[in-house]
Amino acid sequence: MEFDQLTDCYESKTADFIVIYGRRRLGKSEFIRQSIADRDDSVYYQAVESTAQNQREQFVETATAQFPSLQNVRRDWEALLAALGEEDAIVIIDEFPFLIDLITAKELREEADDHLEKLRDALDVGDGDIIEIDGETPS
Repeated sequence: MEFDQLTDCYESKTADFIVIYGRRRLGKSEFIRQSIADRDDSVYYQAVESTAQNQREQFVETATAQFPSLQNVRRDWEALLAALGEEDAIVIIDEFPFLIDLITAKELREEADDHLEKLRDALDVGDGDIIEIDGETPS
């Protein structure tokens, strides 16, 4: 995927799920961070190995820095994604496998789908479009 293609997704009138896939150490995270460097409507959260509660709290802390209105939002994925959808936010979850061990992709996708029309873009969240970084597609 080219940089311009990714940034065009941010301007889309519809919500998109995009998975950026590739071998380790190719620069996927940096590519994503650069794509939002000048934006004030995005949340970039890098998941880490932790408990489900700690993951949610860290996500809220990260998202609240950009969207202070989240401070008073119920601490569950449905409420958080709904609130970010209301903000027309770009949501990027990097290192999603750390998060997937705690909640299933299906659960998160179902929660996001309920609010998909309000979300502009979410990266590394579900099994939507697959973007090739290194010329290989997942099997």
